Amino acid sequence: MKSILLHVDADQAFEARLQVALDMARANGGHITCLQTVNYEVFAPGNFYGSAMAAALPRIKEAARTLRDKVEADLANEDVSWEWRFLYGMAETRLLEQSALHDVIIIGSSDIGKEGGRSPSAMAGELAINAPSPVLVEVVEIPPDKQNIADTLFDAAVMRDCGVMVLGAYGHSRLAEMLMGGVTRKVLSNPKIPVLLAH
Repeated sequence: MKSILLHVDADQAFEARLQVALDMARANGGHITCLQTVNYEVFAPGNFYGSAMAAALPRIKEAARTLRDKVEADLANEDVSWEWRFLYGMAETRLLEQSALHDVIIIGSSDIGKEGGRSPSAMAGELAINAPSPVLVEVVEIPPDKQNIADTLFDAAVMRDCGVMVLGAYGHSRLAEMLMGGVTRKVLSNPKIPVLLAH
């Protein structure tokens, strides 16, 4: 997956999304396209909501500029190829328009402005159904603790009511896994939910 489309937004999962995109780009010699959008709508004159949105738009644009400056400064220190695209409109629409040019789309698990909700992301569903590229969602940073990685992953999956765990299997040689252990071996020793493996 060399061509990565990254949704840029100031949500709490963005930093984790960015790190995943950087890891993927480094591992595959890939290129990241950072796509930032600002939604605007046209309202009839005299519409109170429209007037309020028109008054707020300069502040929204300034916040978008501030985020862009910060992310571009961070990316300038990374060893990956990247570019920035800024477009007006709804994020899911602009991501869908750009999706045919990319191998994967990385987005957050919540819709814009609806973080922490229990309902599934409408944007993720829209892109999964209509985009020709796969969509990578649910980027969660799990703080390290004293238990092994396999148990930490299972606990996180159970806490989120996951029905299955998808796992890349045997990143090390089978001999190394057998001698020193490994996440795959530990997961398969005592699976707490169904595990889908791929190597």
